[in-house]
Amino acid sequence: MKIVTDIAQIDRREWQQLLETSSLANWFQSPEAYDFFVSVSDCLTPFIVAVYEERLCGIMVGYTVPTKGFMRYFSERTIINGGPLLADDISVEALGALLRAVPNRGIYCETHNFNTYGIRHTVFEQCGWQNKPHYDLRINCDNRWRERIQPAKRQQIRRAQEDGQTWSEAQTEADVKTWYTELRELYNTKVHRPLFPLSFFVAAWRSKACHLLIVRDSEKNIIGGALVPHLPNMAYEWYICGPVMATFAILEWCEQNKIPCLDMMGAGEPHKYYGVRDFKMRMGGYLCKFGRFIKVNAPLRYRLGVAYINHKS
Repeated sequence: MKIVTDIAQIDRREWQQLLETSSLANWFQSPEAYDFFVSVSDCLTPFIVAVYEERLCGIMVGYTVPTKGFMRYFSERTIINGGPLLADDISVEALGALLRAVPNRGIYCETHNFNTYGIRHTVFEQCGWQNKPHYDLRINCDNRWRERIQPAKRQQIRRAQEDGQTWSEAQTEADVKTWYTELRELYNTKVHRPLFPLSFFVAAWRSKACHLLIVRDSEKNIIGGALVPHLPNMAYEWYICGPVMATFAILEWCEQNKIPCLDMMGAGEPHKYYGVRDFKMRMGGYLCKFGRFIKVNAPLRYRLGVAYINHKS
């Protein structure tokens, strides 16, 4: 068994093969995602860990989000979107080695799972990762996705179209900047969570790592949109703002590009009200209990940080 943390020592053909054969595959654990994270290293600190048992059998791509000023002691965190990418026959020993090799950056590390890890939960717990219940939400983008949108939302979409709202892919950096202004306003007034700077989103658009779908009103003003990375079988609603047409745009884009499913990503914790979850379900979504795994590196600072964020919300 061998652990590798140097990208130069990882065979990308093996990595791509693992991505294509694993039942846990997601875009955030792909070579394309890692390259994008490296390209925006002024916004985050990426890392990669791989485990070999004769062949590549597990890989973890993540990043630490730096926080400036005093609050960095209470909010700096490491995020692993999608959770680890694993061969379906990975051994317990190899998975354990992979989990223990994740760098202890920030006050905590957290995986945002887009699949279920089933019986492997025990291995996570043995390596110091706590299972945290959390919903994910998906929409099937087959030829009946419009029928599954609740009538009230279909009416909103119809009215928006009658009022002249349209969607398209962003064509210029100015489009990205205007959309970002709308996104930042949403985060400042309602989400109350840190947001990457404009340079992160411009880099995503320029690199083609993600598609930026923008919504315009009848006067061609940008009023919302969504940043969408994807694999052949799954698109991801990474960042979104604006009217219901923004979600409609992703669904129609998936249909046009023959992508069978949209992962709308986080949908909150069970037994806690979360208005975004209700909206997503009215758009035809269904809940998935993939959960998250969290490893706390600094327990006291973590508790203080959670208390502060809850107070701000």
